[in-house]
Amino acid sequence: MHQSPPQKKPVVIKKPKKYVPKTYSATVYNGSLRKNIQRIISRSHWAQRIIWDVKDKDGNPMDFNWVGKTRVTSYTIQGVIGKILAQYPVQAVFYQG
Repeated sequence: MHQSPPQKKPVVIKKPKKYVPKTYSATVYNGSLRKNIQRIISRSHWAQRIIWDVKDKDGNPMDFNWVGKTRVTSYTIQGVIGKILAQYPVQAVFYQG
């Protein structure tokens, strides 16, 4: 019996996978800025509570009205919140623990 020579298997070179960093996105709806921030944070399971300490010049609690609906994306949840709050005279302070 005649045996054929062994066939060489083709060499397959795989391209390295591109690293795609995870992004976070949130939809901001028309209405209360405070409620939007609370909803985004609670759905992300990132924080257990939010202290909303925004007061007018007389010390009364205040809120801002978000007009329209949009999607905000960033590489961190802090970045998403920062982009949302950038247009308002408020700041977010993130505490660990």
